[in-house]
Amino acid sequence: MTSKIQTVKYSAAAAALIAAFSTQAQEVQKAAEVTVTAGRIEQQLLDVPMSVSVLTQEEIRNSSARNIGELLADVPGVEVTGDGSQGLKRVQIRGEDAFRSLILIDGQRVSEHKSMSGPALLIDPSSVERIEVIKGPASVLYGSDAIGGVINIITKKGGKKPFEAEASVGWNGAGHGWEESISLGGDYKGLKYRLNAGYQSHGDIKTPLGYQNGTDFRQKNLGAFLSYDFNEHFTVGMSADTFDSDINSSSWDYEQDPDNEFFVRIPKWKRDKVALFAEGKDLTSYLTRVRWDGFWQNNHKQMRNYVGASVRTPMYNMNVVTDSVANNKIRTLGTSLQADWQLGDSNTLITGYEFTQDSLKASTDAAFTQKMKMGPMTMLDTDYVTNRYVEGKEITNAVFAAMETELPMDFTMNYGVR
Repeated sequence: MTSKIQTVKYSAAAAALIAAFSTQAQEVQKAAEVTVTAGRIEQQLLDVPMSVSVLTQEEIRNSSARNIGELLADVPGVEVTGDGSQGLKRVQIRGEDAFRSLILIDGQRVSEHKSMSGPALLIDPSSVERIEVIKGPASVLYGSDAIGGVINIITKKGGKKPFEAEASVGWNGAGHGWEESISLGGDYKGLKYRLNAGYQSHGDIKTPLGYQNGTDFRQKNLGAFLSYDFNEHFTVGMSADTFDSDINSSSWDYEQDPDNEFFVRIPKWKRDKVALFAEGKDLTSYLTRVRWDGFWQNNHKQMRNYVGASVRTPMYNMNVVTDSVANNKIRTLGTSLQADWQLGDSNTLITGYEFTQDSLKASTDAAFTQKMKMGPMTMLDTDYVTNRYVEGKEITNAVFAAMETELPMDFTMNYGVR
């Protein structure tokens, strides 16, 4: 009897072990089927010669994140900061400053020239298909902005059926806020289309010390995509989207001190974009793909920064107020042309040209007031206003080539120039 019981136990253990290996094999197979464009060509995730993390559409759909920053918070090697606000997130990759991380939407950059905090994530999660995070330098493929890494946000396009619809409504207790979104899309005889819209409104954040005043935010988005496959080799398309946000920020340190006041108000941080593309695939046995992209993007931010401080000592009383208002506009024009080559069985070559023009118009009005009383008869009163206006243009032309060569014993060599 004893030997039979042991045999049953060993058989059960073996079955459990086989099931575990089977589950792992399925998970590995599933991971291998994730297609990404982090290397500027479509590859299986396991074949990409860089450290890449991917947030899939299913993960985004199942997440309770209210913005892209909250989606990225759990990605290894990525640190998300809030600048004292729920609605304004910045991203650092592997310890590099945020302005060393390149933010792309569908492979096209979001520019920021008036803040050393780096570009903001001006897009709603409801319009996103997946997010690819490259951790580490990617300067050959993406330029010097990508020293820390790249976050490429891929928006939803088309569908698998002639008509698909998706809608969601959510409530978040941290800021007693609501969010709604709707998306319509499909693919009919080569005509792919997508319409999406979303709105969020969140109140002040709830903390163990109570609600923190001045941390509410709202955001809304609207997007459209349309493309047509003339045949299996040639596709043209266009997209347009707009994202608008209203963000408030404050500090607990100032809020707990009745003699000091601090707040940041961003009543408008809006991004508008229109893009066109044309793509040819499998044109010859050597030329596997040619793609052209062109886009226009406008980034408009209005911001007020207020700091008030009072200092009282036995010798004097002093009140200082700094109140500044900024109005920044960045208009970006960009185009790129990329050709992918398969040179034999072991060499994949990517060549391309990029042009980007950023035009900046920024004005800042700052008021400074200082009142200091020293004794019953002495009063120092300082009050002045400064006005600054900045207008500039930055043009970038880049040519790049990157080669991937497969070597014996499953080694791969990657090299390139920009």
